[in-house]
Amino acid sequence: MSLVKTDPTIGITVPDRPKSDGHPPWPHDEIEAFRKRWKIGTTKRLAFELLFWTGARISDGVLIGPGMVDREGVLAFRQVKTGGMAFVPWTCALPAYSASIAEDREHLHRALSASAGGHMTFLATAQGRTRSEKALGTMIREGARDAGVQKSAHGLRKALAVALADAGATTNQIGAWTDTTR
Repeated sequence: MSLVKTDPTIGITVPDRPKSDGHPPWPHDEIEAFRKRWKIGTTKRLAFELLFWTGARISDGVLIGPGMVDREGVLAFRQVKTGGMAFVPWTCALPAYSASIAEDREHLHRALSASAGGHMTFLATAQGRTRSEKALGTMIREGARDAGVQKSAHGLRKALAVALADAGATTNQIGAWTDTTR
């Protein structure tokens, strides 16, 4: 067996990949379309509200549970991807910059109240197991499609960041909530 003496890839160029803005954020009308299609009490609605309010990635959303809410009413968790901490107002008073989205937190708490609960994670399966990232992503994507929306779970994270920015939050405040500073 002999090795090739010249590099056969010399002179070959890879075409530029088309530029992408990534996953687009969900606009308000698409958020409402999802909520209209998936009522409080459904797993899809609970998953949607949890990911939207927390701004969590799917990898974190499947792990978030009641034990992560501290005595002050703040949900605090270390993110899988970055290792950074995220701090989400859960039951505490909302910071002034998030007062305009208080209704979104109410949607989440209504969805949580309607769920079976009693598990280590909010999005546990009916058997009490931690839901997989793939299953959660599929659930949101298919639920969105059934609501007439072509968006992903990651778009919910972006939608929260946009809502906070529109409400006047600083980049540091948005970063503390979503750990976008890394």
